[in-house]
Amino acid sequence: MDNIFKDFSGSATALAILANGGGGGGSTPIQGNVPPESDTKGKLGQIYIYNHAGRHDVYVCVDVDKSGATPVYTWARLTDQATLSGTTPPTPQTAAEAGQFYICNIDGRYDVYLCVDADTESVPAVYTWARLTDYTIPEITITTSGAVTQELAPASIYHFTGDLTSLTITLAPPTAVGTLAQYHLDFQTGATAPTFTATGVHFDDLEMEPNTRYEIDILNNWGAVLSWEITNS
Repeated sequence: MDNIFKDFSGSATALAILANGGGGGGSTPIQGNVPPESDTKGKLGQIYIYNHAGRHDVYVCVDVDKSGATPVYTWARLTDQATLSGTTPPTPQTAAEAGQFYICNIDGRYDVYLCVDADTESVPAVYTWARLTDYTIPEITITTSGAVTQELAPASIYHFTGDLTSLTITLAPPTAVGTLAQYHLDFQTGATAPTFTATGVHFDDLEMEPNTRYEIDILNNWGAVLSWEITNS
């Protein structure tokens, strides 16, 4: 039996952070086409996937130094050996060495797994995999009233709870590989319907009505709207 926690050729510090939760296990990974540097923002234990030339390298943030005027981020590369990949998650029969990473690519979304135990004495052999990433969707609440202009980040949910007279949204383009240009927002109109402007977004039919709840989804600059009247009981 080859166990990752007793024999690991990569960074011991990085492994300890992952093994103890460290903010990385279960967090949304960062992705990019260049390696992370000292100014690449990340949470302690957060994973960074470097995509280059058809290969994926995995890094983890092992230190965040905020003692100076500008935070300094320290990243440790974990993939010293070959990284496995596929379009389905690894199973107990997915052969690997302890400490080997597996990157699952499903429709442009990357999940990172680590082989933490390789029981080659069993017949058949059994391999234990730990999932290190989890794509959670950030939710942002905007309480400002009146005329509101807001840039929406991709893969996020925005709740507008103020008394709006107008709402103008713009879309921030995805910067990470594998992130869809998908956005969501919701709001409720009052006795007077606000104006609504979504720069560059196409709607088949969108008209603001008073006392109405709106749920809007945007994908690749096309908007879908769900709305219903709010009645006072």
